[in-house]
Amino acid sequence: MPSWDGLTSLKSLTIKGSWLGTGMAGLLPHIGPSVFDGLSVLEHLDLSNNDLLFASTHAFRGLHSLRELNLAGNLLREVLPCSELTGQTGTVLEGKICFDHLNPGLERLSLQNPYP
Repeated sequence: MPSWDGLTSLKSLTIKGSWLGTGMAGLLPHIGPSVFDGLSVLEHLDLSNNDLLFASTHAFRGLHSLRELNLAGNLLREVLPCSELTGQTGTVLEGKICFDHLNPGLERLSLQNPYP
């Protein structure tokens, strides 16, 4: 998990272009739990074009100021309530995402998928 020490005032973060999941042998491209902890004032998050297959149910928890989230160009296919997203083993289902923990003040969410 990345350390955001010294970046707690960060308002915009862009990680795009298949950066996520590269160099992680055996891991599917995903957003882990609480990966953005410490970025509570972040307003714009761009994770587009990373071929993300799934996001942890707690991936966006703590982003209380988030106004814009760009997940376009990923492999996410379905949005479900978090309670329906975990399988019997507690793992997140591939191609699905939930947003129960997102800031209710979110103004823009982009989810365009490049594949039918």
